[in-house]
Amino acid sequence: MGRRTGLSPRKTRPTKPGAGQGDRRRTVLAVVGGCLLLALSSPEASPPRPSTSSEPLQLYERTWIRDGRLTSEAETVLKLMAAAERHGLRSELYLTPALESRLSEMAARPNQRAALKAEEALAEAFFRFASDVRSPDAMVQVVDPAASLKPLTPSETLSAVRREGPEHVVRLAPEYERLADTLEQWRRRWRNLPRLQLREGPDVRPGATDKRMPALRTRLGRAPGGASAMLDPVLASRLEDFQRWHGLDQTGILNGPTVRALNRDPEEYERLILTNMARLRALPITEPRRRVQVNIASAVLTAKENGETVLTMRVVVGRKDTPTPMLAGAVRYLVLSPYWNLPQDLVQSRVAPVALIRGDAALKAGGFEALSDWSPKARRLRADEVDWKAVAAGERRVRVRQLPGDRNMMGAVKFMLPNDLGIYLHDTPSRGLFSAPQRAFSAGCVRLEDAQAFGRWIAGRNLADLADGSAEQRVDLVEPVPVYLLYLTAAPRPGGGLILGPDPYGWDGL
Repeated sequence: MGRRTGLSPRKTRPTKPGAGQGDRRRTVLAVVGGCLLLALSSPEASPPRPSTSSEPLQLYERTWIRDGRLTSEAETVLKLMAAAERHGLRSELYLTPALESRLSEMAARPNQRAALKAEEALAEAFFRFASDVRSPDAMVQVVDPAASLKPLTPSETLSAVRREGPEHVVRLAPEYERLADTLEQWRRRWRNLPRLQLREGPDVRPGATDKRMPALRTRLGRAPGGASAMLDPVLASRLEDFQRWHGLDQTGILNGPTVRALNRDPEEYERLILTNMARLRALPITEPRRRVQVNIASAVLTAKENGETVLTMRVVVGRKDTPTPMLAGAVRYLVLSPYWNLPQDLVQSRVAPVALIRGDAALKAGGFEALSDWSPKARRLRADEVDWKAVAAGERRVRVRQLPGDRNMMGAVKFMLPNDLGIYLHDTPSRGLFSAPQRAFSAGCVRLEDAQAFGRWIAGRNLADLADGSAEQRVDLVEPVPVYLLYLTAAPRPGGGLILGPDPYGWDGL
């Protein structure tokens, strides 16, 4: 069921060019593309000799300058940092005045010292850029090294540049890259259109007339079209395109949801895409043999093997007041016929009041037992050994667990991804909840629609064949399977456009 967690969303804002950002970017690139290359290839400038002062400097020399010229890797690095907006970052944080100064100094006074300082500045800037690109949203908690995106050291960053090229260092999971491509297309199409508010009104179908049509043409970046009040085929097609790129049904009809979308600040959509991209940074760059992904927002689990989806099922996630946290972990073992250790708030509110009146009969009716402590050797307690009045008042704690069986809230199996949050995946006897369109009903853990199928895939055998009849039977997996619990509310639409999903926790902040 999971322990309750208190989480607040971190908002990711779209980037805006700062004062002088465009000029500074052009200056740095001009220096590198022109003066610096001339300086490094001039008779007065000799290639820097290998430095023995530190290992990073030796790497700089081998990476950025070769035979007295700026390498293609260095030129690519500058272009990547200039395009930082693709990742929701600001290029002026990397193409800084300090870097510009080093490159300008190199152009004006080409010598070994200036070359080394320019290389150091460029390497440091790219390391910061690569680190920021690879850093997931702060709400994603990494709880298992088997699932984490390993941070690169400066030396590892430069080694990766030499081995695979700068693009590889800042290339992330395919899901991330596809959404980043979608963002770039959305920006080109929709970010800079005229902003005006359309009045609410009745639905307008293609071919119908309405006084709002001239304003709609302006809002969608089309010529005013005279005084025509008709939703003509050209305008209807453009409206349908807008709907496709803003998560709406593609009807070509000007309706309430479309008017509200047209009236929203475009930056809200940009921020929504960037927020989802930040969450996707938690995914592995290199696809593991097997992995599991749970979209908390839509309450759907997907299992992949060798890059192919092999299993999809509905799940139940945490309620808004007990949300399922975003985390990157790994299933390392499963437990057959598990006990369920009740959270103390449930012991206080549900068990203690009836145990105070009915004693052992109340515990037996619920399949519960009270224990002396939380150790593996805890002694079973009779109901009259517990001060249930104090427990009900919240003045005393007692361990209560539910025995394995048909009524156990863990069902027949739970899948453990070790973490301090008390979050795991498990079976459930409450089957009716999976038919609900919104499935946020748990205390934080993830309940599986088909735990047997999931167990068969993850363990490679039917769970019944693994069971030995004992309670709380642990079965270790041959290899850990990475699991990513992510809150995703925006995705590319096949064929172009944007799919927007529910935001049940309000974490998008829109």
